[in-house]
Amino acid sequence: MTRSFFKSIWLFLLIVAMAAGCATAPAKEKDQDKVLLTTDEIKAFNQKLFTTYASDCEMYSLEKFRKGISRDTLYEWISQGKAPEEGTYYNGDREITKDMWKKWEDNRSLETIPKKPDVMWGIVTKRGNLRTLPTDQPATSTPDDAYDDALQESAILLNEPVVILHESGDGEFYYVVSCYYKGWMSIREVSICADYKEWKEAQPKEENLLVVTGSRIMLSKDPYESLVSEVPLTMGTRLILAEKPGTKKQLRARTSYDNYIVKFPVQDGRGHLSYEEALIPVSADVHIGSLPYTKEAILAQAGKLRGEVYGWGGMLNSWDCSSLVRDVFRCFGFELPRNSSTLSSIPVSSRKEVENYSVQEKEKVLDQLKPGTILYFPGHIMIYWGKDAGEYLCISAAGTFYEDGVTPDKNNLSVQTVTVSPLSVQRKSGKTWMESITKIFRIE
Repeated sequence: MTRSFFKSIWLFLLIVAMAAGCATAPAKEKDQDKVLLTTDEIKAFNQKLFTTYASDCEMYSLEKFRKGISRDTLYEWISQGKAPEEGTYYNGDREITKDMWKKWEDNRSLETIPKKPDVMWGIVTKRGNLRTLPTDQPATSTPDDAYDDALQESAILLNEPVVILHESGDGEFYYVVSCYYKGWMSIREVSICADYKEWKEAQPKEENLLVVTGSRIMLSKDPYESLVSEVPLTMGTRLILAEKPGTKKQLRARTSYDNYIVKFPVQDGRGHLSYEEALIPVSADVHIGSLPYTKEAILAQAGKLRGEVYGWGGMLNSWDCSSLVRDVFRCFGFELPRNSSTLSSIPVSSRKEVENYSVQEKEKVLDQLKPGTILYFPGHIMIYWGKDAGEYLCISAAGTFYEDGVTPDKNNLSVQTVTVSPLSVQRKSGKTWMESITKIFRIE
């Protein structure tokens, strides 16, 4: 037999194998890449959250602080952050005493709030944390628990605008309000703008926006400027393009070939906002402007977080269940609430209240709404991933769950990971996630 004969046989077998592979591949839905909402429609959706639904969704229009804030309102807000009323908590391996709680509460410096509080405009210059009390000390329900902190409220991304309303007694923390949460933040993580105008100009617009769309990227090492050297940036971070893409420019002994040039917010030596230009490779997982909002893109973005460590309230530079949903949808231009309960209350047209539905009825709803749908039960929020081999799947940042068939009082699986899991996993009550779901909705 000739060499050409064997080559023909090999090509034939290859074609057959490829055809078989195509036959078993899941079919792509016809409308997976259809744009669900335009940029302008998403802006209108955000505006609705900040106005009509601001109270229900705990959203804050920062522009309103130009009129100031009353002492009574600020006092009430800050007073809400206090020591837990019940339970024993630990700082490392030692129990937190009443004196320690009092020290942290006293640091709120409530008595120094003036009759007419000052409003300062700030920009986050380091991904930071919003805290219940002005301390960076953890308070955990068990000793040395690195995945828990009762004082952690939320992470806040770099270049996020905030208003600064108060300073802690030790001068180490600011009380700030972002558009989706309020709390105490280290003064090293937020920088003060000269005035409202500078604050406004610091916020990217669609025409000069670069969005981090990967789970995380890191700026290249810069041997000449430490402020922009190897800085990590996580999904949803929004930066201002300093130059048009493709601009060739000298920057600290480099030429900007194959790089985006961004205005990178930093803190100067006085705690005020400043900028350094930085380079981000075009190969990095970033996008000029917000991503087109499609079903396919929702799953693609969520899938980039698979395997990431779970981070309660954004601890560990990572995500919990609600911040995962928030940051995935942020890549499309959405501004969503922080907590899972308020997320489940956003105004959408495609919503099903399914608390009293059977499992079979919920499955029918999922079959209609398709992957990319948001699933909620009190305490947890997920994105529907699809159906495989008869199993309904979701992706979420999970702390713990029980695998199917395991008695809930044994073998509690400490997940602490962003993972795709079947909705047949169980809660401590013994109910499956599917049984527990109370709301199913899409943002359209």
